[in-house]
Amino acid sequence: MRLSFDPEDPPEDPPAECVSPTVWRLSCRLHHSHQLGDAGRCACGDPFPCSARRLAERGFLAALGANTESGPADLIDRLTQGELLLKAVPPDVRRRHGPPTDEVPAS
Repeated sequence: MRLSFDPEDPPEDPPAECVSPTVWRLSCRLHHSHQLGDAGRCACGDPFPCSARRLAERGFLAALGANTESGPADLIDRLTQGELLLKAVPPDVRRRHGPPTDEVPAS
């Protein structure tokens, strides 16, 4: 699945393939509050990525209809590698995005 946004800087407005705009907007606020700061730490002071940042990533994926109940692995990486199943996105929307072309930077 090719993402229509940069996972390191997601837009505040949900993308067209979003199935839950409210979850997207909440995830976006959380994501922007938990950015990488000095010395590899999150803005909250915890090691980066902190649990809130991971929760925001899960929220983005859930808002896109991805199955986020797959464990603690980096979900953004798994989504861009096409490993997660989409449960609520219509097949015609999935076909438009095709396989990923850019790799997400490791966190």
